[in-house]
Amino acid sequence: MYDFLIVGCGFAGAVLAERLAHDGKKILIVDKRDHIAGNAFDFYNEDGILIHKYGPHIFHTNSEDVFKYLGQFTDWRPYEHRVLGSIQGYSEIFTSSSLKKFSEVYEQFIQFYY
Repeated sequence: MYDFLIVGCGFAGAVLAERLAHDGKKILIVDKRDHIAGNAFDFYNEDGILIHKYGPHIFHTNSEDVFKYLGQFTDWRPYEHRVLGSIQGYSEIFTSSSLKKFSEVYEQFIQFYY
């Protein structure tokens, strides 16, 4: 007998299952895929190369608590996302912090679509 049935084991399902199991609950997880982690699933192939089956995944948070919690289950790899932008002949590689500054200076050129 199980205390909880969790359908889907991507980020949300995996965290929920771990938290409930940590509290002593018995969990049954079902997923249509043959692995956990949803689209963040990766594996090492026969040559030892890390493969991101569903494409690269970038996780970011400003929460130290979330970072520490997830750090129990993974090794973090340093990464800085960079974007190449060009407006009227001006080009620059932007980091997330410089994008905010750029948008403030060039607000009249940027259109946001929702």
